Amino acid sequence: MLPLLALLITPLVQADLSPLDPPPAGKARLVFFRSGTFAYGGRGCSAYVERERVGQRVAELGRSQYAVYDAEPGARLLSGSKRLKQPIVMELAAGSTTFVRCEVAGIAGHSRLMPAHRSEFEHYAPGLDPAR
Repeated sequence: MLPLLALLITPLVQADLSPLDPPPAGKARLVFFRSGTFAYGGRGCSAYVERERVGQRVAELGRSQYAVYDAEPGARLLSGSKRLKQPIVMELAAGSTTFVRCEVAGIAGHSRLMPAHRSEFEHYAPGLDPAR
């Protein structure tokens, strides 16, 4: 029972990984980040990956944070919502790193994911901390 509990509470995002290091062999790396904008600064920005038609949270970002997630290569559906609203589809290649910006937007302050370039991440990187 105890090993199962440990497995359930183990985070999916590896906080000790460097976002610019290459992913492990046969894997693709997703780097989620959130800039330090003041708007909705107190709200978390969630990132979900579709698994078996349900969104599984892989990152919860506060203001000025990033998270690293290593995934299997292939097409991945990503969303800021557990119900996979406003999804984006990212084609992940083995050995590649894909950057995704997380924003909190709208009147209700919902999470929204958008593809980003490495240069955009590098611009914000000096002020970003790893998510816990």
